[in-house]
Amino acid sequence: MNDPSPPAPPRNDAAPGPADPSAAALADVWREARNASASSDFARLEQIAARALEWAERLHGDASVEVERALQELAYAQRRQSRYAQAIPVLRRLVALQEQLHGLSHAGLGLSLDLLAAAISRAHPERMSEVKKLETRAAHVRLRRRR
Repeated sequence: MNDPSPPAPPRNDAAPGPADPSAAALADVWREARNASASSDFARLEQIAARALEWAERLHGDASVEVERALQELAYAQRRQSRYAQAIPVLRRLVALQEQLHGLSHAGLGLSLDLLAAAISRAHPERMSEVKKLETRAAHVRLRRRR
């Protein structure tokens, strides 16, 4: 038997899709990220940060502070879930971007190098020589900042 009532209109209570990112939509995504982080919902934060990364790339290109922020949030969410192997390529990209955007003496670069070293040591304890090199690079960044 057919139901004579028309179908309900689709709900539009989700954030705009990646086909239509805008600066306002990205700001909404960052609000969602703050809420997820505050409630320690790191799986949700990871999804939100991945969406923010995609939108930031579309809005601002691959080399922007907005992309930097999204990479930081994505790596943070992955590390908080003990997903160190997944965080490694994100942190590598973050380090490269920070070098490009800010140079070799930026405080954020030293921290990102330390976080990358920690992620590698947890995911791949057999790669301690790489960890030591990253820790040395991070120490050099800190020394450059003091000069």
